[in-house]
Amino acid sequence: MRDGGEATDNNWTTNAKLVTGMALFGSATPISKIITSAMPVFVGSMLRMAIGVLVLFPFIARGWHDVAKLSRRDWFVVTVIALFGMFGFSVLMLSGIGMVAGAVGATVMSTTPAVTSAASIVLLKEKPTCA
Repeated sequence: MRDGGEATDNNWTTNAKLVTGMALFGSATPISKIITSAMPVFVGSMLRMAIGVLVLFPFIARGWHDVAKLSRRDWFVVTVIALFGMFGFSVLMLSGIGMVAGAVGATVMSTTPAVTSAASIVLLKEKPTCA
């Protein structure tokens, strides 16, 4: 227990997860710059989505029966989120990264969490918390 009464989760594990996340997220800008110089934006975006499907498929394969039970409306919502939230973001991000220096792209990309938070407060009427 720490002074505040909270349990220490294994600091080494927590720090390793944070460093890994930062390294993976931080690599997006240079990799995007390489991709936009090597192939068209839509091909790069589709390749990015295909790799994501291959990597994530083992995680969903075990629970596929739950996914199959989704209603038509839920499938529609998932499709819209995938189309605009993933593919659309990827196309716009790759297009933008291809037009600016890597440092500029990284700076703009680092604002993503703040913009997402602000949008959820304004559009979804979320209450900001300190948790």
